[in-house]
Amino acid sequence: MFGQLSYEGIDRVGIHLGLRLDYVEKELHRDAVGLAGPTPTIDLSDDYFFVSPRIGFDYELDDSSLIYLNTGLAFKPGGFSAFVDDPTLAPYDEERNWSTELGWKKAWMDDRVRTNVALFYNYIHDYQVERSLVATDYAVLNADRAQSYGAEIEIMAELFDGFTVEGSLGLVKTEFDSFRDPLSGADLSGNRAPFVPEIDASLSGTYRHSSGMFARLELVYQGKTYFDDFNNSDFKEPGYTLLNAVVGYESDNGFQFSVYGQNLTDQVYYQNISPDLRAGTVGAPTVVGVRAGYTF
Repeated sequence: MFGQLSYEGIDRVGIHLGLRLDYVEKELHRDAVGLAGPTPTIDLSDDYFFVSPRIGFDYELDDSSLIYLNTGLAFKPGGFSAFVDDPTLAPYDEERNWSTELGWKKAWMDDRVRTNVALFYNYIHDYQVERSLVATDYAVLNADRAQSYGAEIEIMAELFDGFTVEGSLGLVKTEFDSFRDPLSGADLSGNRAPFVPEIDASLSGTYRHSSGMFARLELVYQGKTYFDDFNNSDFKEPGYTLLNAVVGYESDNGFQFSVYGQNLTDQVYYQNISPDLRAGTVGAPTVVGVRAGYTF
């Protein structure tokens, strides 16, 4: 259940209050046979109840700009890892996150250019860490404390009629403040959280003609990403850039047709790496195709 109350009775000021209630039930019943024979039966269940308050303020600097501040609590339910043989490693705790965001939105040049700049900070208890334990076991562990902070910048500009340029840049650092590996006892405090890229960015240009023809060219960049909480350099993606494009036609009566290409430079990159298997999942190579549709 979710509710929000907004008050705008003060000139140029908005006050927003939100409250979310969640109730989650989870259970796991597992009987399995491993490489060494039958494994212990796992029969677990639990329930989770969350109250997530949020408060926000915004202030109109003028008719074309706004600053805002939001802060609140968020939760991810705990649960049970289904792919572990040791019953003591199956349960994991709920994750609690206090998140705060400060931003500025601005329209320029008679609304032909728009910008959005935001700073954010998250303080997280019991951060849920996905870990490949051995080749056949995969579990979720909890880091006692973690923090994530960074900045996001977005820009959209209509350079001339029909041609729009859009760009974005995200910088984030997510690291463990306190995390001792429950298996090896190693202190992983200060390490980067896995699966979180340090940088993501995009730049695109779109042209739409009055005849219905359109074209779009897009560059997407994702920075260095670790795939294990030990930050082993053998199991990371150093970063990659993808080039995508589409050319098509949209009619006034709802017909759409386009030819598209993804990863046109045939960039090789990893979407995931399993440290125990010393193998990973690579992203899709160059993909070229056509789309057709009709809206009525």
